[in-house]
Amino acid sequence: MADNVVTGRRGVMQRGSAMKRWKIWIVVLLVVFFGVLGAGADESELDPLLKLLVERGLITMEEALAVQAEYDRRRAEEETLGTGRSWWPI
Repeated sequence: MADNVVTGRRGVMQRGSAMKRWKIWIVVLLVVFFGVLGAGADESELDPLLKLLVERGLITMEEALAVQAEYDRRRAEEETLGTGRSWWPI
């Protein structure tokens, strides 16, 4: 074991480095955890254009939510199938 030059105690440096590693792992796991939660929150948000249409009174919130749900369903289906085709047949 290495002696700590400042205090003269043995093993203090090793315990400190182990604690530092644990702190780093905890920070990394928290960042990953909240990053995943943040990504999930973005998908359930209402599209800005739909928000604007609701604010202007052109569509109701229920209609906007229905359109958003349909969009999310189609996007998930496209990712699953991996077709890369456009939804709009032009």
